[in-house]
Amino acid sequence: MVKSYELAIQQFKQDTDYIWSISFLFADAGHLDEALVLRIQLADYFRANGDLNSLQACLGNQANILYSRGDLDGATTLLKEEERICRELGNKDGLQGSLGNQGGILYSRGDLDGAMTLCKEQERICRELGNKDSLQRSLGNQANILADRGDLDDAMTLYKEGERICRELGNVNDLQISLGGQGLILNARGDLDGAMNLFKEQERICRELGNVEGLAYSLINQALALSQKGYARESLLLAEEAYQVASNHGYAALAQQIESTLQRLR
Repeated sequence: MVKSYELAIQQFKQDTDYIWSISFLFADAGHLDEALVLRIQLADYFRANGDLNSLQACLGNQANILYSRGDLDGATTLLKEEERICRELGNKDGLQGSLGNQGGILYSRGDLDGAMTLCKEQERICRELGNKDSLQRSLGNQANILADRGDLDDAMTLYKEGERICRELGNVNDLQISLGGQGLILNARGDLDGAMNLFKEQERICRELGNVEGLAYSLINQALALSQKGYARESLLLAEEAYQVASNHGYAALAQQIESTLQRLR
């Protein structure tokens, strides 16, 4: 446990809102182990007290950490329980979040059709609820799928719609994700300078926010673009930084992906 918070956590251990907030601070700072410990404690408390609505949200947050660690089976189990509770409660907003996250896992496993089905259901619910923030996430995930299928024009259209919503809402964290996705499409089209500009903007936002996961993605994508431009030394330095950022903050699955890329660049 991060030492500066230990005493405060013990003092306020019955204040679930406080513990919830601290868990997000840990997660945002990349202290995933500490965040997971707190969220497991919260889930136990909510389950014991029959607070199903808080429990489903907590399960979803635990699943996000397990996903970041590469434990896709564990994350899926939690998301399925979250989905079941949300359907039982009629909580459509919680349901769309669970479906979107399950879609992300299917995407990671290469099941593009299954992922798209869940993302489309999420999109439908979000438009029904008027939930623009979750809508842009769904659109971004669908764009990822379309890009992987080679449908770059439709993917860019969805990324652009997501970017517009993010700027409208002032959601700079998800804005950087959209910019990164657009950068990958420009890179695939051979517009390396355009791609680098977007990756650099993504990097700037992530450094300002302290978003280490997004920063690692930006750095490795810049490394790949520079490699294509023939800047081998600069490319390798960025790839090494990306690996250090991911591995030092508990993003095991991402670090493994970056390590594979790093070995190819050496």
